[in-house]
Amino acid sequence: MIGKIKDFIYDFNDILIALLILAVAAGVITWRVADIMAYPEYLAKQQDIVIAQKPEEPDVDMSGVDLTIDDTVIENINTDPEDANAEVIGTGTPENETPAAAVGETKITIPSGTPASKIADILYDSGLITSTSDFLSALTAQKADTKLKAGTFTIPAGSNMDEIIAILIK
Repeated sequence: MIGKIKDFIYDFNDILIALLILAVAAGVITWRVADIMAYPEYLAKQQDIVIAQKPEEPDVDMSGVDLTIDDTVIENINTDPEDANAEVIGTGTPENETPAAAVGETKITIPSGTPASKIADILYDSGLITSTSDFLSALTAQKADTKLKAGTFTIPAGSNMDEIIAILIK
């Protein structure tokens, strides 16, 4: 009789272990199912707490704000903080004033760390040069591609590439 029980256990040992594993897994899942199902509600409550802690930002009315700098209207403000292009200043005009373009100068801003190719794009977008590749070639010819400086520059109208480069490396 004991031999028959031993044979039975030996023959069905794998099946018994598999059934035992399934029973334990079902028990754990049943025990934790309430917590699993409550998790989305927990996240929603956490989000409400974060929102409640953040102060509400008031709406700002910009309709009465004067957007002039030194009596010159800003035409193109860089609205993308990731974009390294310069702001173009001086093409709009307040009433009874001569446009800055008529005065003969363009102001550009070169952010710190801007590579020569981006500076060429800024100059091209500002209408100061007609070709970025010609500007880069002129920089290389003058060995000035590593001497360009960051800052705000005033470029006179009609300046050639050599004059622009001289202004940007001062």
